[in-house]
Amino acid sequence: MSILTDNQRKEIAQYVTEGEELSGCEFVSVIVSKSGRYPIIYWKTAVIGILTISISLLLLDYFTLTFFMLPTHALWAFSLTTGLCTLWFPFLFKNVQRKIIGRDHLDRQSLTYARDAFLQHEIFDTSHRMGILIYISVFERKAHIIADFGLDQFMTEQDWKKVIKQIRPVLKKKEYHTAIIEGIKSITSRIMEHPNFTKPDSTNELTNNAIDE
Repeated sequence: MSILTDNQRKEIAQYVTEGEELSGCEFVSVIVSKSGRYPIIYWKTAVIGILTISISLLLLDYFTLTFFMLPTHALWAFSLTTGLCTLWFPFLFKNVQRKIIGRDHLDRQSLTYARDAFLQHEIFDTSHRMGILIYISVFERKAHIIADFGLDQFMTEQDWKKVIKQIRPVLKKKEYHTAIIEGIKSITSRIMEHPNFTKPDSTNELTNNAIDE
């Protein structure tokens, strides 16, 4: 299922073209629904479910006479089955999935996929090494910018962080194409404002179309 509409793709391509003409950079935007499968969801949910049900049943066994009629192995079999059945619960709520996975894991995974995308789409393969990847992962609610070393003369690590901070509110609203466009505009203006900036002679070497995976 496509994340972006055709009109949104066209709008992004237009801003990519304009940004590249002004800055001499090569912008590539990649948006994905998810940056990993996260098997941790399955086993963490199963463990939590089994422990919760087991403790509950043991307490019931201790305090309720009714459960004295059931053998211990039946109680444990019931708790195991119920715990495994809880596996489906996180898949109804993405917020629950994110909580189970953990923010640090989500950030690391999306950054790994962003770096892989930079290599996969050969964003490094430009004449002046000024390729820039704007990577958005929907499930992780995360944006990453990976830039080639040619941009080091114009952009510091703090500059990249400021761009991410600028587009984060738009990303939270799920306005993904707007986040990409705002990123392109912000990067372009920051580069052009640098006192040592001189637009290099360059041709369009990478795709201007957003890559929707």
